[in-house]
Amino acid sequence: MLRALREAPAEKRDKVRVVCRDIGPETRKGLTEGLIMAALCHPVDQISDELIATMIAALEHRDSPTILQRVVPFETITPESV
Repeated sequence: MLRALREAPAEKRDKVRVVCRDIGPETRKGLTEGLIMAALCHPVDQISDELIATMIAALEHRDSPTILQRVVPFETITPESV
């Protein structure tokens, strides 16, 4: 997708807005080039920790009808923050 944007004429490329789901070398490069508007990065360690804690809590309260939910915030990376 980034290769296609790089090869597209500027007037067409400027009409496209890209948001990625994570950050990696190619995403970082796309951010610095202005091809990607933002990357939404989920903290893998925190997600794993919350999952395990929620599973343990669910086992400890098996008889409870309560639904356990956790919110893990994500980091928004923009071209300005790279």
